[in-house]
Amino acid sequence: MHARQRPAMVKTSDEMQRWSAMLAGEIASLPGVSERAMFGMRAFYRGAQIFAALPRTRGLRTANGFIFKLKGAPERVFQRVATDKRIAMGVMGGKQQWAVFQMGSDADLHDAIEWLNQAWDVSGKEQGKRKK
Repeated sequence: MHARQRPAMVKTSDEMQRWSAMLAGEIASLPGVSERAMFGMRAFYRGAQIFAALPRTRGLRTANGFIFKLKGAPERVFQRVATDKRIAMGVMGGKQQWAVFQMGSDADLHDAIEWLNQAWDVSGKEQGKRKK
C-alpha cells in the first residue's frame, strides 16, 4: 500500500501574498473563526471545522490560489462551482470537498470573499451535524 501523498506545495507569488492578507482580514472577522499556521499557509476554522487555507509563503499546486472546503454544500453550490473557471475541485486526495480558487487580478477579490463566506457557512452546518 502506498503512503498518502501530500499535494505539491509551491512558492506563493508576491501578488497572492497581498491578496491573502486582504482575504484573511475579511474572513477573520466572521463569527467563530480562528486561525492557525499550517505548512506555509494560514488555516481558518469555524469552531473545530477547517473551512479555508490562504497561502502565506506556500500554496497548494499554484502560486496564485487558495483552498476552501465545501463538504456538505447543497448541489446548487456545486453547480455554481462548475460554471466558475477559476475553481478546480478535488485538490486534496481527490475528494470532491476541497476546491482551489485561482486568483488572476484584484477584480477576483469580491468573488473570492463570496466563496470563502460560502465555505464558512457550510462549515457551520457540518459542525452542527457532528454535534448530533
